[in-house]
Amino acid sequence: GRIRIANERNFTLAKGESVSGPLLIMSQNAELQEGSSVEGPVIMLCCNLMVDGKVNGSVFLVSGNLMVKTHAEVDGDVKVMSGNLSK
Repeated sequence: GRIRIANERNFTLAKGESVSGPLLIMSQNAELQEGSSVEGPVIMLCCNLMVDGKVNGSVFLVSGNLMVKTHAEVDGDVKVMSGNLSK
């Protein structure tokens, strides 16, 4: 799939929404809600990311905080550079 680039101030992938391919997020805060899915890796530059949906790939966050919630399914690696990871 094609790369989807999200650069809104805040980005939300809501329940029932999906991205087919890598998701690159350049925003203040982002949320992948329960029932959402990404068919590929998620790469985020800066700020806060909350994952509660399905990611068929890795999650990579540069400079920020990553929260992996109870409904999250991540098939790949979860990596945070210069930030915090909480579950």
